[in-house]
Formats: sequence, structure tokens, C-alpha cells
Amino acid sequence: GSPMIVRAVLVGLLLAVMAAPAAAPVWAATGGPVLEKPVYSPEAKSYFELMKSHIRWPDARVLARQREYKGARGRLAIVRSREVHDLIREKLRPDSMTWIGLRYFCGVHKLMWVDGSVHKRSQFSPWHRVWNYEGTWGADRRVSCTGKDTSVYFPVHYWSANKFYWNANGTLKAAEYYVVEYPTGKE
Repeated sequence: GSPMIVRAVLVGLLLAVMAAPAAAPVWAATGGPVLEKPVYSPEAKSYFELMKSHIRWPDARVLARQREYKGARGRLAIVRSREVHDLIREKLRPDSMTWIGLRYFCGVHKLMWVDGSVHKRSQFSPWHRVWNYEGTWGADRRVSCTGKDTSVYFPVHYWSANKFYWNANGTLKAAEYYVVEYPTGKE
């Protein structure tokens, strides 16, 4: 076709896209993820920091424990409340898969935080509709959550920003980010 027709079609497509409702994350205008800048949560009495590193959960756990901020030793984040969930989403703004400090132990069907406490069903839990894959897939082919082995676990992560829910996957999966929590125990 002629350049005029092609141009008219492209302009029409552009106008249609611009008129469509935006599905962009709430922070798109502010520049994306906030890395390595701890943010304080008075409710949790902790600082939270987003770290970028294409990494598996066990390695993220080790790196989080090696960090320190204002005299507090780091750990993968414990998200017990809507307030902490919202702080991570709105202040740290991860835009891809992000590890937190929760694991689902397959053989005993328990969720456990990195501090050793058990996550109860009645507690805040922003789970995705399908939150654990009871099989094997992709790079995690050797990991299955269907057996009775009590050492097998699926670490928990946030989905990408536009689906800010929890999900659990095999230990061989790598995430782009992990959230470090520095519990201060004081306001």
C-alpha cells in the first residue's frame, strides 16, 4: 500500500492504544523499582530493602542474612500484614518475581517463615488463586511437591508487579529480586 495508507493505519492504532485504559503499575510514572534504599515500617518495627540479583531462594536467604542496616541483621522479609505488603508494593515497587522469607514444606503441608514461625491460614495471605503447583515443570523438573519428604519445600515469591500476589515454586527457580527485612524491635 501507499505510505499515506500505512501512516493512517499506524496513527489509528496508536490512537486506539492511547485511548485504552492503562494497565501500567501504579508507580510507572515514578520510575520503577527502588533498589538498596531501606524503608521503615512503624507497624512491623523493621526496615525493608529491595535487592536485585537473578537468584534462587536459598542463595537470597544467605545474602539477606549477610546484610546489616542500622545495627540490625538482615533476613528475607516476613510479610505478616497488609501494611507491610503495601509498603513493599508501593515504596519498593518490584516489577518482577521477588523472593520473601516464606517456604511451603510439602511433606508436612506447612508454611514457615525464616524466623521459624509457622504461617497460619488465618493470617494475612495475599495468595494468587493457584498458588502452589503440585507437580513438576520447566527447570524445576527434578523438584516435586507431591511426596512425603519433609525437607522438600517451595519458596514463596511475589509475582510481577501487575499481579502482586504470593506464589510458591520449586527451589531451582530464580527470581529477579528479593526483599531484605532489618527488624529493629523499636520504633
